[in-house]
Amino acid sequence: FRRGERQVNDVFKAIFPDLTPPLAKSQTKTPMLLNINTQSHFETFALGPYQFPRLLNGLWQLSSSSWGSGSDKRQEEELIRLVQSGFTAADMADHYGDAELVYANFRNRLSPSVRSQVLAATKWCVFTPLTQPLTSLFVLEKVKERYRRLGGRVELLQFDWYDYSCKDYLNILVELVRLTAIYPNLVSTIGLCNFDSEHTVEVCEYLIAKTGSVGIVSNQVQFSLIDSRPLQLMVNVCAKYGLKLLTYGSLVSLQYHDMIMSWGTWQDFQSLLYELSAIADEHRVTLTNIATRWILQQPSVGALIVGTRLGVSNHVDDNLATFGFTLNAWDLDRIEALALGISRGKTRRLFSKLGDCGTEYRNEN
Repeated sequence: FRRGERQVNDVFKAIFPDLTPPLAKSQTKTPMLLNINTQSHFETFALGPYQFPRLLNGLWQLSSSSWGSGSDKRQEEELIRLVQSGFTAADMADHYGDAELVYANFRNRLSPSVRSQVLAATKWCVFTPLTQPLTSLFVLEKVKERYRRLGGRVELLQFDWYDYSCKDYLNILVELVRLTAIYPNLVSTIGLCNFDSEHTVEVCEYLIAKTGSVGIVSNQVQFSLIDSRPLQLMVNVCAKYGLKLLTYGSLVSLQYHDMIMSWGTWQDFQSLLYELSAIADEHRVTLTNIATRWILQQPSVGALIVGTRLGVSNHVDDNLATFGFTLNAWDLDRIEALALGISRGKTRRLFSKLGDCGTEYRNEN
């Protein structure tokens, strides 16, 4: 029942911030001692002042019990296994159920030396028009809400905005970047989520004009062998402004059948799977490892977010295998001939049909 108690406490603190939740004492647990034992070939990358692993634990599956639901004990055991193996960062959002609470409960019981290495990437997602005036205090309170739910610093706060025709997002991002300088122990770095290339450029140029620097560090987008739209424009935008891509959906993206049909034919897809399987056999890894490795070898990609069904399934060893090999030029040619098409024809056609990264998530006028 601990997950339920945490959620009750969370609602109580949101409504009565100056009072102690009635169930707070029952949530107290013994501090945990553990070590992070990364293998020599484990891959990380720099994001702001931090070294993030190149595979992030994606906690979106905590947003719905339809993905399966693990007990508090099993979720904790899985988080211990992940962190001990080097997977020390998790991706969450304000609408991923109790993901922030689960992660906070785990992270805040670690020793200070380990806790400082266990990183939180979460999101502030604005899906509808703002209902109150846009002020510095308004933005600060939104950041404090993420800090409160995580029980500590947000190492990366990613910002998602619903409608590019409403330009409030530009000034919100200015305020967010300024907060990283004023309150670095509240929020350390700012990124984007599902922004397209045009508006990523707009944001970077606006921040340079208003703050003197790019300010943001990343953009989270869909990127897979099927949905390779970031190769069209986004990777070059990121290279220009020094951003890293955090990607999700390494083989097939969210809209499974529709995405495949927009990309090619079912036979095309089967041919790609056959080739990926053959390459996987050659490297003695899984097909998923091949698809993941391909993403990690693309320009401007910092990390791939791997869905983590805490307490339901365990893929730590499979994910570690991704770091044990690289795709050579022959591997890449075979994969890209089928996935991207001749002269990247499939990539260009998908871009033409769907638009740039994140278009499918926004209100278009």
